[in-house]
Amino acid sequence: MKIKYRKAGAGDVEVLSRLRVDMLSADNGLSEALQSALYQQTKEYLLSGLKGQTFSSYIAEADGVVVAMGGICYFDLPPTEFCLTGKTAYVSNMYTLPAYRKNGIAGKIVKLLMEEAEGSGVERVLLKPTAQGKPLYQEYGFQQWKDAMVYFF
Repeated sequence: MKIKYRKAGAGDVEVLSRLRVDMLSADNGLSEALQSALYQQTKEYLLSGLKGQTFSSYIAEADGVVVAMGGICYFDLPPTEFCLTGKTAYVSNMYTLPAYRKNGIAGKIVKLLMEEAEGSGVERVLLKPTAQGKPLYQEYGFQQWKDAMVYFF
């Protein structure tokens, strides 16, 4: 199976939004009305974030079909002793279609996201893992912190 990885652009917003709604619906059994509202709001968020460079996403494609995605948003928090600048990133929207799981795809996307985050000047990356995803993030060096996980540069 040949997987191609690339940074997502504005032309990918519809497929990213659909995959995100599918991910949330699979976990939570959302109504059609809520799925529709989430799809529209997600599209708006992604377009705004990509344009303002406060959100970035990487996707994996197999035969031209998006089979996995991962995103990272950038923001500032008040400084702490652990993060003096407050520059923070949050990994979200990590999703791989079930038929493509356990092939290292999510790991490659996490690597791409973390390389970008490191180059952006953030001091920490946060995420809230699923039970299924937690081992992947631990392998990468994330540590448990309350109900989330954190990685410090």
